[in-house]
Amino acid sequence: MAAGFGAKRGVLSGNTSLCRGLLGEIGPGVRRAASGATAESQKVCMELVRSRDYDGYVSSLLLPEEARRSSLALRAFNVELAQVKDSVSQKTIGLMRMQFWKTAVEEVFRDEPPSQPVSTELWRAVRKHHLTKRWLLRIITEREKDLDDRAYRNLQELETYSENTQSSLVYLLLECLGESHLSSLVYLLLECLGESHLSSLVYLLLECLGESHLSSLVYLLLECLGESHQSSLVYLLLECLGESHLSSLVYLLLECLGLRNVHADHAASHIGKAQGIVTCLRATPYHSSRRKVYLPMDVCMLHGASQEDFIRGSREQKVRDVVYDIASQAHVHLQHARSFSSNVPTAANVAFLQTVVLEDYLQRVRRADFDVFHPSLKNRNPLVPFQLYLRSWKKTY
Repeated sequence: MAAGFGAKRGVLSGNTSLCRGLLGEIGPGVRRAASGATAESQKVCMELVRSRDYDGYVSSLLLPEEARRSSLALRAFNVELAQVKDSVSQKTIGLMRMQFWKTAVEEVFRDEPPSQPVSTELWRAVRKHHLTKRWLLRIITEREKDLDDRAYRNLQELETYSENTQSSLVYLLLECLGESHLSSLVYLLLECLGESHLSSLVYLLLECLGESHLSSLVYLLLECLGESHQSSLVYLLLECLGESHLSSLVYLLLECLGLRNVHADHAASHIGKAQGIVTCLRATPYHSSRRKVYLPMDVCMLHGASQEDFIRGSREQKVRDVVYDIASQAHVHLQHARSFSSNVPTAANVAFLQTVVLEDYLQRVRRADFDVFHPSLKNRNPLVPFQLYLRSWKKTY
C-alpha cells in the first residue's frame, strides 16, 4: 500500500508547474482549453478509474510519470463509455450519450474540448502524445453497437468486440509510451490515399518492409480494412509480389517512426481479446443477477446450457464446460501475446501489465473448477498490486 500511495502522490504532484508548462508551449489559440486541464479534472478521472477499473488504476500507477496521467484519462474515457449500457433504460438515450462522446472527440482534436473533466484530460493526452483519433472513435463505435443488449452469437463476435475496444485502448497506451506502431501508419496512408488506391499502398509497403513481412502486412491490412476485403487483398498481394516499386518516401517514414517490427501490435491485439473475454466471464454473475446473459450462444448450445441456467446461477457441469471453453480461448490469446515478448521493445512491456490481472483470474477460475459463480471469485486478490509491481520491475509481461 505504501508503494501505491507513493505512486499516487507522484501523479498528483507538480500540477501547477505542469499546466504552466503546457500554457507556455502551445499557441494562444488553445490557451482556453489548457486552462481547464487542472488538478480537479485529473482527480475526477483518477477517482473514476479507481472506483470502476481498479486493476487498470493500479496498472496506470506503474507507468512512467510522463504517461501516467494520460493513461488514467484514457481509462476514464473507457469507463465512461462502458457504463453507458448499464446506466440507461432505453437504447435511444444510450445512443445520445455515445453521440456526445463522438462529438467530444472531434472537438478534442480541434483543440475545443467540452467543459467536462474526462474530455479535458483526454484533450491533454492527445496534445501531449499525438494520439490517433481512429482508435478513440473505434472504441465508441463498438460500444455503440453493444447497446443492442443481446448475447454474442459466437466466440469470434466476442473477440471482435474485444479487439475493437480493449485492444484499441492498449494501442493508445503504447502511443502514450512513445511506441509508435505500424498499423497507425497504414491507417494514415489509407486516409491520405483512399481505399481505392489499395494496390499502390500494398506495393509501397511490400517494397519497404520486404516480402518476408508478408504475414504481418496481411494482418495489418485486414485489421485496417476489415475482413470483408479479404479476397481483393489476396488478389492484390499476388499481383504485387511479381513486381517491384520504389518507395523511398515511405521507407524514410518507417525509419523516422522507428517502425522495425509489429510484434508489439500483435501482442496488444491478443491481450485486448483476452481481456475482453475475461471481462465477459467476470461480469457473468452480475449480468445474471439482472437476468441478462452475454456469453457466446454457440458455446452454450454446444454444451446444452441455456440462458436460464446462468440466470439461476447453476453450477452444473454443462455450465462449467461453457466457462472452460471460453476461459481456454482467453488463455490461448494470453499465451500468444507472451510469445512475442522477446521481440517487443522493453519500453512497451509496461503497457501490457494487464496480463497479470488476466492470468490471476484464469488461475482462480481454474481452481474453482470453472464455476463462474464460486464465492472466491467475488473477492479481489490483494496480492495483484504486488504482482503488478514485481512484473513492472522485471520489465516483463
